[in-house]
This record gives sequence, structure tokens and C-alpha cells, in this order.
Amino acid sequence: MRRTPKIMIAVVLLACVVAWATGAKNARARSEYRYGFAAAYLQDNPNQEFVETATKTKCYVCHDSNRRNEEGKIDADGKKSKKRINSYGKALSELLTKKDFEVYKKARGAVDDSSTRKAMKVKMIATAKSAIEKLGKTKSPSGITYDEFFKQGKLPSQPTE
Repeated sequence: MRRTPKIMIAVVLLACVVAWATGAKNARARSEYRYGFAAAYLQDNPNQEFVETATKTKCYVCHDSNRRNEEGKIDADGKKSKKRINSYGKALSELLTKKDFEVYKKARGAVDDSSTRKAMKVKMIATAKSAIEKLGKTKSPSGITYDEFFKQGKLPSQPTE
């Protein structure tokens, strides 16, 4: 049975909301970036292969999934590292900062109503989506815009096994 991208995105969003509502408040990763990317580039995308690859890639759309360091040597532990950020992630980090989400996170922590908290999470994702769409209009190091890059079915950092 094959799931559509909308169903996969809905399942991922639901899992995030459940984890967030049950106390996963101190995570440093910004899942809003991933969900904003999904909303901007994966929903209603006819390129199923790109959608599947991007869904599998998750955080490595912005982070460098390569196991090699700058000298070309495999990292000591041989694992992927989220410490390295690719050109897309660097450009996105210039548009979005922690401050962009602090207002929502502070307000979210002070609210007990789950529907209000969910609405704040949706606003954070919309903030990320807006920045991601703006970034899509800028040129990548390859000389084409990120929008064109994604339309070609490419990602800044292809997943490695």
C-alpha cells in the first residue's frame, strides 16, 4: 500500500504535535524548518521520487549528510553529523533565527490549552515556510535558484547510506 505525500506529511505533523504536547519541550532541533519545507515543496508536488527522497532526508535538507570532513576523511565515528550545515542550511539560518520562534515558544509554554498551543505551532511552521519560500527565490551555489533546484528533483545534500 502506497501512501500519498499529504498523508505522510499529516502523520509526521501529528507525531510532532503529540511529542510536543507530551513534554518534548527542550529539543534543540527546529522541526518547524522541516515542516515548513514540506509545506512549501512537498505538498502537491507531482515528482513522487523527489517527495520520497526529501521525506527520507529529513533534517539533511539543510545539514550536510556527508560522513567526510573538510579534508575528505571519514569522521572518526563514521556517522552522519548535523553539525555541518550545507549552503541551503546556511542561507536559511541567515533568514531564520532562534529569535523568530522565541515569542511563540514563550507563549506556548505559558498556555495550557492544547488547541491554542497547536495554533502557535502552526504559526511557527508558517513562519518557517515563509522564509523557505523567500529563500527559494535566491540563487544556489550552482547558479540557479533553490526553487529551480528543487523542481529538478535535487536536494542540497543527498542522503547517504
